[in-house]
Amino acid sequence: MKTKIIFAPMEGVTGYIYRNAHKKFYGGINRYCSPFIPARAEGALPPKYTKDILPENNQDLEMLPQLLTKDPSQFIHSAKLIHEKYGYSQVDLNLGCPSSTVVSRGRGAGMLDDIDALDRFFDEVFKADGLPLISIKTRIGISFVSEAEDLLKVYNRYPLAEVAVHPRLKDEGYMGNVHLDVFDMFYNDCKHPLIYNGDIRTVSDFENISKKYPDLKGIMIGRGLLADPALAEKICGINDNTDELQKLETFLSYVYDSYFEVFKSEKNSLFKLKELWANLSTRFADDKYKKSLSQIKKSKNIAEYRAACTMFFNI
Repeated sequence: MKTKIIFAPMEGVTGYIYRNAHKKFYGGINRYCSPFIPARAEGALPPKYTKDILPENNQDLEMLPQLLTKDPSQFIHSAKLIHEKYGYSQVDLNLGCPSSTVVSRGRGAGMLDDIDALDRFFDEVFKADGLPLISIKTRIGISFVSEAEDLLKVYNRYPLAEVAVHPRLKDEGYMGNVHLDVFDMFYNDCKHPLIYNGDIRTVSDFENISKKYPDLKGIMIGRGLLADPALAEKICGINDNTDELQKLETFLSYVYDSYFEVFKSEKNSLFKLKELWANLSTRFADDKYKKSLSQIKKSKNIAEYRAACTMFFNI
């Protein structure tokens, strides 16, 4: 089975503007995921989130919408809406976000703090009619790896379409090593198609996980792809004979133009580019890039930004 490459959702970063730009310039991605959408128990979804999942804004790419909620009635209403109005056959539930603003409200990874409540959530959801397929993206617990076994028992009780596992605890955020021993348990005992997520930054990282877990449905990559937009191409052996940095420069210019076309604001568009550079810069640790990266970070307008980029790409 060929392991799918899935672009992980990242709030404020991997929206439809970025997704379409990435699809235009880089190959190898089998599926993109939307940043989480706050679910509602009635009415329409919040407008800015609706725009992100409109089919016309996601043409020629596979996209999975993701909902954020701890309330089953909110999930049911929003999942049905996404299915019936926008035509998506699958909806994902976020059980992985470790952000304090999300967890403090009992959502995202915060739902893992009460196993019984999580079980009741799924029980109510799967009693509802007319829902699309339901998948989840989860952490392995809140504070202790021993929590993972009880979580898996809950997940195995319900007909989930897929289970994507980031094998870290909520309390660990993105720090420290992933718990592959816990992922081993999911791989051996999970009854659902399984997706791995966490610390895939190089081709060898991907190959090591693929070799260790040959029956995975997919491997999800987030920060690794933001640091190197060409990572999936490298994994797949795709080569368009374009210089890597030249392609990155053209891609970023296109991304800025795409944001500006929507926002009509230099300030907002530049802010989005700086968010991308926060991840891109992790690849360029050599001292020769230090000055130009600092200038990109400090740039106050598009003229300063472009001058700093010219310095960077001509090193």
